[in-house]
Amino acid sequence: DVEVREQLEVDPKHHRHFIVRGAEVLREIQSQCGNCQISFPKQETGESTVIIRGFKENVENAKKRILAIVEDLEAYTTTQLDVDPKHHRHFILRGAEVLRDIQSNCGNIQISFPKQETGESIVTLRGHKDHVEAAKKRILAIVEELDSLVQEQLEVDPKHHRHFILRSAKVLRDIQNKCGNIQISFPKQETGESTVVLRGHKDHVEAAKKRILAIVEELDSLVQEELDIDPKHHRHFISRGAKVLREIQTACGNCQISFPKQDSGEALVILRGKKEHVEAAKEKIFAIIEELDFLSEFVLRSQQHTRREPSPPPSKQDNQNVEITGAPWQLDSLEQFPTIGNGPAPTSTVQKPVAPLGGQACWGKQR
Repeated sequence: DVEVREQLEVDPKHHRHFIVRGAEVLREIQSQCGNCQISFPKQETGESTVIIRGFKENVENAKKRILAIVEDLEAYTTTQLDVDPKHHRHFILRGAEVLRDIQSNCGNIQISFPKQETGESIVTLRGHKDHVEAAKKRILAIVEELDSLVQEQLEVDPKHHRHFILRSAKVLRDIQNKCGNIQISFPKQETGESTVVLRGHKDHVEAAKKRILAIVEELDSLVQEELDIDPKHHRHFISRGAKVLREIQTACGNCQISFPKQDSGEALVILRGKKEHVEAAKEKIFAIIEELDFLSEFVLRSQQHTRREPSPPPSKQDNQNVEITGAPWQLDSLEQFPTIGNGPAPTSTVQKPVAPLGGQACWGKQR
């Protein structure tokens, strides 16, 4: 094989790509093309001629690689966008989540936002022109959407805030999910402030505002009533997984019924809900208590009725002889006792009382 020498014209603006970072790109081309020699002119000269020396096949391969890279570099472009600094935070917060999503979907181009403290608005995009154009469109679309966002303040009595943010903000998250995932910020409870801030697309903010006001109106229509219930009855309502209590709530508009802790000894039960639901629950609770009291009284009376007093022990008088006098059959002698038929007359014997057997007086001869 014969060594050859070729010259290649490369725009000086692309030279740096080959020789930066310790000529990383240049050395890679050489190692893959038979270690041919590739010489770029010094940058300060401004010359464009690149010289390649080596075996013909290697020189040809190196030339093709350089031209392919130059072609790609020619397609590489830098674009600047003027983006209002108030929107920069949307792209770079949460670990630049939005920005990284744009880059990953647009050829991993470079997108540089200025530091926030500078207040500058220029955003720089670098990469293949097709990818840069795609990223540019996405950024402008997001900015347009951000410009359509509005922020509104809503005054909500602090006593109702807890309804929206308890149970891991279940009510609040439900409103957000149904209203375009807008931002809804309630003040910290300890501040006692009433201002709720809504931020998002105008239509979504309006929808969320209506829902919040409707809930507040419903909360304002709720009443609270306190019942004094003997603690001995509490267990009936809250035992077995609060079965009785839940049945009452289900039948009475799911009003809130709060019993005190069992070991507290307190009697106060609190009902909260719409007036008609609270009244219905109250009637059911009192009816159950009345029934419990009736059953308790019935059981008590039954026990008293079936209890028998023990018989008194027999007295000494019970064991004494009993003498009956003046009875019609009591005669002076047997001769006075009438005979039956033609039988012989009874012998003269005087009847005397006999000692009692088992507490009963007996007449006649003792057996």
